[in-house]
Amino acid sequence: YALYGYRGYNKLPQAADELGRPMYSRLNVYGFSAVRPLGPGLGKLEYAYHDAVDDSHGDNPRIPNSQSRFLVGYEQELVVNLTGSAQWYVERTHDHDALLANSPWPVFEQEETRHVITTQLLYRAMRQTLTFQAFNFYSPTDEDGYLRVKATYSPGDKWQASAGVNGFYGSKNHTFYSQFRDASNVYVSFRWFYQE
Repeated sequence: YALYGYRGYNKLPQAADELGRPMYSRLNVYGFSAVRPLGPGLGKLEYAYHDAVDDSHGDNPRIPNSQSRFLVGYEQELVVNLTGSAQWYVERTHDHDALLANSPWPVFEQEETRHVITTQLLYRAMRQTLTFQAFNFYSPTDEDGYLRVKATYSPGDKWQASAGVNGFYGSKNHTFYSQFRDASNVYVSFRWFYQE
């Protein structure tokens, strides 16, 4: 179990000043999380309130509105060395009507309640030196998603080789994942860990 708080700024420059230049708006976050055994696996629950200090009424379209964020998840070993997990994540935007009424482009604003379903499969082989991981993030609200597949081989402490795919999909150009469709990629990496 954990309680947490944050007082500072958004980690991304999602706000804009009067001239339209990107800026970091002030943000306070209050929340809790819990992880507990549930049946043969682990259950997860999290809630956070994102308090938009600079836009307390939600009527400034240049600053992200306050949000409530919820996460419910479950993880368990399906068979030996294969772990599966699923999560349901919800973002609820406060003062959404005020946001739409003051936005210059209301059609491009995020839905009042946005859902994201995440599934993951993780397989370890060869005494856990070889790992296969597949993540899929899908938003039924935005009808878009992000698929990440990765294989990693690390036979010792000296080097590691990885290969993977990052694929963004969706039909709309402005939604959270679909806007990155052109950034989909395939990659290969090699790391050498040296000691003095």
